[in-house]
Amino acid sequence: MRRGIERLVAAQALVTQLGLCALAGAPLSCVMEQAAAVVAQALDTEYSELLGLQPDGDTLVLRAGVGWGEGLVGRATVGAGKDSQGGYTLLASAPVVVEDLGTETRFTGSPLLRDHGVISGISVMILGTPRPFGVLGAHTRTRRVFGADDVHFIQGVANLVGLAIERERADEVLRHAERRFRNLVEEINDVVWETDVDLLLTYASPGTRIVFGCEPEEVLGRSPFDLIPPEEAADRRAAPRCAIRRRRPFSLLEHQAIRADGRVITLESSAVPTFDDHGAFSGYRGVSRDITRRKQAVQALQESEERYRGLAEASQDAIFTLDLEGRVRYVNPHAAALTSLSPEDLVGRQLENIFPPQLVERQRAALRAVAASGEHAHFEDEIPGAGGPLWHETCLIPLRDERGAVCTILGVSRDITRHKQVEEDLHRARLQSEEAYRREHRIASRFQTALLPPKEVRIPGFSLAYAYWPALAEADVGGDFYNLFEIDPRRWAVVIGDVAGKGLEAAAVAAAVQHSVVALARKEQDPAAILDTLREMPFSEEPGLLITVFLGVLQRNTGHLRYASAGHEPPLVCRSADGQLASLPPEGIALCGIAVPPHQTRHTVLEAGDILCLFTDGLPEARHGTRLLGVDRVGELLVAHRCQEPRAMVEVLYQAALAHSHGRLRDDIALLVFRRLAGKWT
Repeated sequence: MRRGIERLVAAQALVTQLGLCALAGAPLSCVMEQAAAVVAQALDTEYSELLGLQPDGDTLVLRAGVGWGEGLVGRATVGAGKDSQGGYTLLASAPVVVEDLGTETRFTGSPLLRDHGVISGISVMILGTPRPFGVLGAHTRTRRVFGADDVHFIQGVANLVGLAIERERADEVLRHAERRFRNLVEEINDVVWETDVDLLLTYASPGTRIVFGCEPEEVLGRSPFDLIPPEEAADRRAAPRCAIRRRRPFSLLEHQAIRADGRVITLESSAVPTFDDHGAFSGYRGVSRDITRRKQAVQALQESEERYRGLAEASQDAIFTLDLEGRVRYVNPHAAALTSLSPEDLVGRQLENIFPPQLVERQRAALRAVAASGEHAHFEDEIPGAGGPLWHETCLIPLRDERGAVCTILGVSRDITRHKQVEEDLHRARLQSEEAYRREHRIASRFQTALLPPKEVRIPGFSLAYAYWPALAEADVGGDFYNLFEIDPRRWAVVIGDVAGKGLEAAAVAAAVQHSVVALARKEQDPAAILDTLREMPFSEEPGLLITVFLGVLQRNTGHLRYASAGHEPPLVCRSADGQLASLPPEGIALCGIAVPPHQTRHTVLEAGDILCLFTDGLPEARHGTRLLGVDRVGELLVAHRCQEPRAMVEVLYQAALAHSHGRLRDDIALLVFRRLAGKWT
């Protein structure tokens, strides 16, 4: 037995090392090679193989392995159908165990296996999205019977490889989006910026050098309002105040700013609020454009026709004037360049003779609005260009005659095509980031769901119910776990625990602990000895990681419960004889890498009608503000509803936690309730 435990500990250490390697983002090729080595070493086989399904779906290539002939890894292929064990594994969608390849009838042995004298083997599928990634297998040249523990072990390794592949694919999508976004941001002259929840700058693009005349790092940690002249700051704070208070976007906000050399410039800023993964406001992300030249041009045009014309001719913005009928009175060279006509040919033309009908309809609507209101108007529009559609931002300004009546519309238009591309890429990057998060959450959720026992577990002589609730739909997957499994026809094991932390790493550690308990319980009868062995296992390289575990072994025909605990919430027992409530005495500290005295196995007996309730700390620590639900309240509810079925008691306790926290649980809850039934059960 001691040798079996040592082999289990060694195998578990290898799996833990592989899991940490995958979670740390090691290259996929390294993860595959390590997985193949772990399988061969732990199962003590001459060969191991990791076969990857090719894009054509007809062949599998040997991506990694141990023991094969020189030059075969990376080159050798096998069929993806019934002409190989790997292909049959994909068709069966289940583990495949072979005792004698020579007498196998389910499939034809591949030349790769026969050329190496393989007799026995085991293979499992590596899951992937939208199709399996491939197959993980181990083979021997001697006859061997692979057991259930071997199947569980190699499937666990395959699951880790699948998770690493999914994460690598998601990371590659993010890296591509980030590179594209970074390149676009660095090419434009506008300033792309981000703030934190306190509206302090956390990012500024390289355009800061052009707009503000300083390095981006010099403005980080400052409020955007700190860059505005003091006499204008108060007014400009008021302008977007309503939008900021309501966490709304704001657009085309004009304000002055001070460059590093002391020069005052005019900016036009647009921004949208950002939110974290839980929907909480986290700051703003926006773009600021230097419109000093445009503002100067507009002001000059209003002050002097001569000055206006000189500036307009030199401006890189498209500048034009229209009468109220939409007839062109003036265009500068840059505006004329947007069409196939010269400035002279454009003067006197109606809009209908220059632009497509759909665009003209929008332009005339904007002209009518400006003429009627006498106010400036800003809008963005897509116009045809020689190299494809262009996005332009246009400002229409009403000019008045001596009587104050609007007589002419002055227009200033700027090409914002690159800016729109940046906005679209920002939006696309956010969507890709959200999708990557949801993908990781789905992977972890499937991983954690696989740890839970089947929906219907029946123990003769007992009525029972159990459930698991995540804290929030958008929360990370946590480390809560529980299991019920039969040791032999008269004994059942119940285990419940909690790994500090959330996400894939916590779920991976929870899986390792639970699988270790199942394996140890089939070899060792004493709960305390099992916990002592668990304490020696290296489940994580993170120092001080806390893992709480309660393990009980239940003699179903006598109600005798032998148990040991490592820092877990003490279970509650409600006695049917007098309705008294008691908690099973706590013993031992959490598994945390610290040497402690050996655990002690304790005993109790569940009489007919007695109730046993086990739970994780998410139940008593459900809170509203600083007020906890508490173990005492859990006990009161258990006593008050002791006559109900366990399923009803589970629902009562969960609803109490939900109501106490006002629907905002901060931690996951795992909950199990047993009642011993009257009568003799054999």
